[in-house]
Amino acid sequence: MSEGDVPVSYSGSGVPEKSIRKASLEGILCKLLNFLKPETFVGAVKAINQKILAVLDDSESGRVDLGMFFAVLAPLCGGSPDKRKQIAYESLLWRPVNEGNTQIKKSDAQRYIKLLRAIYIPSHGISEILEIHGETDNSLVSLTEFVTMFDDPEWGFSIMSTLLKLETGDRSRHGRHVCATCRYPSSVLVSRR
Repeated sequence: MSEGDVPVSYSGSGVPEKSIRKASLEGILCKLLNFLKPETFVGAVKAINQKILAVLDDSESGRVDLGMFFAVLAPLCGGSPDKRKQIAYESLLWRPVNEGNTQIKKSDAQRYIKLLRAIYIPSHGISEILEIHGETDNSLVSLTEFVTMFDDPEWGFSIMSTLLKLETGDRSRHGRHVCATCRYPSSVLVSRR
């Protein structure tokens, strides 16, 4: 996706944002999830709406920050854990608050991790996002520092290792076989039929 593909909107304060309407986001998701069957795609979009977009669109404006959306999806994408964290970091760099920098603001990294926890660990809930711990820290964070924050067992995204174990178990359970049509993992017995 290129810079020109994203509609720029203006918030009430006149600050530019790289945001997209939820309806337009479905088109992007269609391209990203083109391997899914139509009924599976509808279910995936519904889950994304309920679990992710509902949290990201806290003002109920119908628009979401595209950089934050991609950063929130990064832990679910394929690749090594380090690559997923790098993609999240690069997605955060794309946000207007970090634009033009080669590093992200610490406050933005902290907000991102709180959003991750609210979305993927619902027991923490939205209230954690609203908590304010001291003043906003606008110091810059390198990728290495971001990874340290991300991996922090208490305040980071502590379920990444669990997510990876589930993925490995799913691949093993399906014998690394995939459907030729939709690329969905299938069991050995089903693929022999």
